[in-house]
Amino acid sequence: MRSIWLGNRTEFDFHGKVLEGAVCLGDIDNDGEVELVVGSMTGTLNVFKGEELWQSLSGLGSIAAIGVGDVMNCGSNAVIIITVDGICYVYLCLNNAGEKLQLVHRQALPPNTKSMVIGEALGNGQTYMILGTTDNLVRLFKWLQNPTEANLACLHQTKCPAEIGSICIGKNSQGRTTIYVSQPSPNYITFQYPRSEFSGEKPVVETQSINTNIACNTVSQFVASVKKNGINVITMFNGSVLYVENGHDVKWSLDLELQLFKSAKVNVSPKSNAGDQQIVTAAWSGHTFIVNTDGQVVQFELGLPIIAFTAGPYGPGGSTAFVYVTFENKIILCRNVLIEDFVLKDPLASLATDPELSAYSGDQLRKLTQYLLYDFPKRT
Repeated sequence: MRSIWLGNRTEFDFHGKVLEGAVCLGDIDNDGEVELVVGSMTGTLNVFKGEELWQSLSGLGSIAAIGVGDVMNCGSNAVIIITVDGICYVYLCLNNAGEKLQLVHRQALPPNTKSMVIGEALGNGQTYMILGTTDNLVRLFKWLQNPTEANLACLHQTKCPAEIGSICIGKNSQGRTTIYVSQPSPNYITFQYPRSEFSGEKPVVETQSINTNIACNTVSQFVASVKKNGINVITMFNGSVLYVENGHDVKWSLDLELQLFKSAKVNVSPKSNAGDQQIVTAAWSGHTFIVNTDGQVVQFELGLPIIAFTAGPYGPGGSTAFVYVTFENKIILCRNVLIEDFVLKDPLASLATDPELSAYSGDQLRKLTQYLLYDFPKRT
């Protein structure tokens, strides 16, 4: 396994315990630039733009989950904040780019939210909010508004048989929009909602069993559509990573031997095929693994234990960033993550295909490699 060092770092001070769902990347002010939003158990919400703290809010209660998306279906992203006791705050930059967040809505929802996802859950072009709670319930919400009132209305509620690990939106092998809910062991649940929320039809809910002998009694993370319709990845708390085709067939698996608690889908390889993405998964120890669709792994060691993690585009260019929240009241943002090769190649083996290397003899390449690895002058 190849190890790398991510040196393009920005550190922010942040006080208070952070839950897994209270770290989010999204374009909150609709200016095309992705910001970082972090909330604490002490009720503080900080928004970071670039290398600066852009806005700070307080008095929000114990923040359990944060989401960013056009949940009002008005053409502008909102920031959704849900507390442990179920209070939901909706903040919006009313005049879009450059304006600060303002509270536009507050309502009580069922408590104990653990997971939140905002997106086109029905595949009909409308944005919905999906919540998973610690009592194993999955609820689908939509913003409904009339001349006298507006709120997030619960359209569907389903009880899962076991603890919910993560929720994500993807496409199945037939190209149908599907909600994936991870469960303990490599099993998961799929939800397919009717395209019209007022059709009266119930969602199709199915439990999917993976064809594998690998088992884990704790919750897993599910990442959907990493390559094409029906290609998904499951990361398990015991360190197992499963690449799943056709809903239940394991093409390959890995054992990373660490407790993996949070995973995300990223694009860090310029050499990947069109539509292919990679998985990044983090352990409590700060070890981070980036896995491509061929099962090749690159490892990064932060060097500090972490309490929360996320990854995705950040900043005006939308380059991939890794976000770590440490136990030492720090947010560490590793920006512009790019991996040219997941597996290092012998330059001698590339003589015939690389036009630049073909100009060197075998002996010259050996001397160049020796110089770069061992004799290159150190900076003082």
